[in-house]
Amino acid sequence: MNFIFTEIKRAFADQKNPINKYIAINAFVFIGLLISATFYFLGDIPNPFKLWILHNFSLTANWKVFLFRPWTFFSYAFIHEKLFHLIFNMMVFHWFGNLLIEYLGKRRMLFNFWAGVFAGGLLFNIAFDGSQLIGASAGIMALVFACATLLPDYQIVLAIFGPVRLKYLAGIYLLIDLASMMGSNAGGSLAHIAGAAVGFISIKQLQAGNDWSRIVDPIDHFLKSIWNRKSNLKVVHQNQHATSANSKHSQAEIDAVLDKISKSGYESLSKSEKEILFKASKP
Repeated sequence: MNFIFTEIKRAFADQKNPINKYIAINAFVFIGLLISATFYFLGDIPNPFKLWILHNFSLTANWKVFLFRPWTFFSYAFIHEKLFHLIFNMMVFHWFGNLLIEYLGKRRMLFNFWAGVFAGGLLFNIAFDGSQLIGASAGIMALVFACATLLPDYQIVLAIFGPVRLKYLAGIYLLIDLASMMGSNAGGSLAHIAGAAVGFISIKQLQAGNDWSRIVDPIDHFLKSIWNRKSNLKVVHQNQHATSANSKHSQAEIDAVLDKISKSGYESLSKSEKEILFKASKP
């Protein structure tokens, strides 16, 4: 038991990789719902905890509801009712989230995930009325398609099928969701497709020199200024101008490396180009 709590504390203390935090939060919410469901099932009475969670944190396709609970455009991604749904989503999140962090860094991974969550919720809200949406699948689809767009020929080994290139795996995901549009989870499938579109377009824009993830910089700087406000002294470096110029130059080099990956794959990079990408992935 102490080992479990130690690992949880380590996950929340890791500032470089937030994936374990998100997985832990999703697991806590699921366990809470599971325990409450068991308790109230034995008592044969309605489950007020589950009703409260769904009422306040799931995304309801109704703009009047959204005006009073705007956070639900993001909080719905932390709720899973079925064990297989939770396990599958968290496994894919772990694989593709870490892959994107390795090549593009934490900020771009988080941007793709949350932009996918928001886009999925937005399209769901436009297309449906009164239905509820839960699960992180829209954000995870954004990660899958971001990786497949950045590294289309990158191979992962699946237990049954063996090595599969990311572009084919993403295509299969998309076909499944398109086919599911006729089923009972049409709203969820539509949200997945919105997330996939975000991941694809985001990487294409990055390769064209437009880093959409920079829109979160002001928020990130604001939060850091709050949490790290330990001194009122401001240190001004004499080489500030030179550092700024070097950063711009480095961004141009990064864009060139990303363009080469999209055309020829990661294996075509030279040692110096891999070094540029490695340094850029650090927050």
